[in-house]
Amino acid sequence: VFQGGCGKFFEGTPEQMGANLVRVSKLPPETKIFCGHEYTVNNYRYALAVEPDNEAVRERVDWAIDQRRQRKSTCPSTVGDEVALNPYMRVMTSKTACGKLGLCLHGIAGDERLREGRAEASVVLGELRRVRDENLVKAKMDAYTPAPR
Repeated sequence: VFQGGCGKFFEGTPEQMGANLVRVSKLPPETKIFCGHEYTVNNYRYALAVEPDNEAVRERVDWAIDQRRQRKSTCPSTVGDEVALNPYMRVMTSKTACGKLGLCLHGIAGDERLREGRAEASVVLGELRRVRDENLVKAKMDAYTPAPR
């Protein structure tokens, strides 16, 4: 788990990654997560590109950009923050978020399994990772500029 993201599925399946994300989500919400890389800004830019109307994610990416401009780390995060904001965790822990993100991904990639917003969580998780890996929303990610503070 990274802040706002998760690693690529080099080995393993979306089902296996999903099971691991669910396992992490069951830790106490105040549990701190220290990720090994500073990918927070790009992870939340991706989350916002996929789900542009999510104000909580918009606030988090703006915060992360501000932290990095000040040369500060964005780590640690908490399990509670990741369950609330990380799209990969949200797909696995909330049927509502899974359906909404599935519909958003259908609009981006056209996968018919996602059209009704009722796809299995592992299908949405796999598509969420594929869209990221193939840079299908890179232009949207790069175009995002935070509101002036």
